[in-house]
Amino acid sequence: MRRWLTSPPQKHHWLLLAALVMAGLFAVFFLSRRHPLFPFEELWRRRDGGQPGYMRDIAFSSDGSQLISTNENGLLIWRVQDGQLLQTFPLPAGSRAMLSPDGSVAALYKEDGTITLLRLPDGQPLCTIKERTWTVKTVHGFKQAFLPSVGGFNFSPDGRFLLVVSEATGKIHLWRVADGKKVAELPVPRTTYAAALSPDTQLLATHDAIKGLVTVWEVATRKRLRQWHLGTGIDKLGFSPDGKQLLAWGYVWGPSCKLILLSIADGKRTDLYDNGALESAAFSPAEPFVAAGIDKSWDLLASLRPEGTTVPALWIYRNTLSLWDLTTQQRWDLNLRDFPSSLAFSPDGQYLAVITVGGEVILLRRRAK
Repeated sequence: MRRWLTSPPQKHHWLLLAALVMAGLFAVFFLSRRHPLFPFEELWRRRDGGQPGYMRDIAFSSDGSQLISTNENGLLIWRVQDGQLLQTFPLPAGSRAMLSPDGSVAALYKEDGTITLLRLPDGQPLCTIKERTWTVKTVHGFKQAFLPSVGGFNFSPDGRFLLVVSEATGKIHLWRVADGKKVAELPVPRTTYAAALSPDTQLLATHDAIKGLVTVWEVATRKRLRQWHLGTGIDKLGFSPDGKQLLAWGYVWGPSCKLILLSIADGKRTDLYDNGALESAAFSPAEPFVAAGIDKSWDLLASLRPEGTTVPALWIYRNTLSLWDLTTQQRWDLNLRDFPSSLAFSPDGQYLAVITVGGEVILLRRRAK
């Protein structure tokens, strides 16, 4: 043994050294990233039968007993207790669907600007809205269409109002869901692509994609209350249940993507995450939790290639459901097989639902404390 250790370096010495280095890197990279037990445990998962790659939406019914999801075929109603598919409402041809955060309304919209609002979970029509189309570029030239940006077409948290950032008029249109009446037109820069209403509808948050500014306005007076320069990589906004905080995030690849928590009272900014694609994020209504669905990718060979080249490449993908405790700053990660398209907390905060772009519906239940 002593002669083996004191002899001049041989091939087996280098192999042993390489093995030890790899084991050390594995321990540092993986073991250091282990987190405590995720606060929610899986209750059930189902397939929605839709086409993979279609961006889906998910929400709980107002009483928390049912789960509503969307795909390219229609609206699906699931029973929370056991995951049984109760009903499916087909979508009209050429329509896309979006759900209100409280699960009370679905908006079906077409390229011609027609928006049909349905009451959930029974699927009864409420009213029809006609938005103005605008010019969009296609492979065949230009055409008139209604193609709202992902963060510029959404409901108020209670489902009473529909907010549309109109590129055709350069204004935010605010529609009342009950009767389809337009109750306000708020002028904004034409580079505004994301907007959100506070739970009491007294505040409006907007993001200017060119200037990189997130602004909070008082709706009644149009007074600017707070402003942050967040740069690019933001395409969605959402208020906390008490209206005192704001989440800003984006479905953008690369280091420009962010998940940022903003305090409206004092302007404090907290960066929760960067360098990944985020399609959905949400506040818990019961605890100081924020959840986000993250798709992170990185090329292991990037540092070895000359600058400006893209091959060879070895890409690693990681799909994660992440949860933050805003009081303790604790973070938990739960690895998923597919990229989360949308997520939602139940009204009591005891359940967390996720739907992936591949059409997998996953329901998690809060672990006993």
